[in-house]
Amino acid sequence: VYFSSVDCNVCHAVRPKLEALLSGVPVKIAQVESSKFIEIAGQHLVFAMPTVLIFQEGKEILRESRFIDFEKIERLVHLLFD
Repeated sequence: VYFSSVDCNVCHAVRPKLEALLSGVPVKIAQVESSKFIEIAGQHLVFAMPTVLIFQEGKEILRESRFIDFEKIERLVHLLFD
């Protein structure tokens, strides 16, 4: 789940990188506009933008906020799908 905000310039740069990283992998990216869906962001304790949450079987297995570590996400994706 990708939490972003309309007025967050970093958020606009992260989304394409995240999509490129996950292309060819059987996952879906759900984007949540935090200012419109405050309740959902609150339920997941998301207070900083951008935030990436990765779930497996309904459990959060990775959380990256503000400065997204794409290498960490890539390592996790390889562990899950290779």
